[in-house]
Amino acid sequence: MPDLQAGRLLVYATASKMARGADVRTDVAAAKLFVTEAYQKATNLIMQIHGGYGYMLEFDIERYWRDAKVV
Repeated sequence: MPDLQAGRLLVYATASKMARGADVRTDVAAAKLFVTEAYQKATNLIMQIHGGYGYMLEFDIERYWRDAKVV
């Protein structure tokens, strides 16, 4: 998934800037927003694939989908 790679690179770039001592508050907020939205998109897609089974507590996707809304 391209969002996963983009989010990972965004986090790595932010960590690199932080290691050099730069102010990264804006970068951290942008990285968290991007990764959270990508997580929500991925879990919504997986829920559509699983259909009604995605809402059952026996499947891990139910927890991932619920957690994505809280992050």
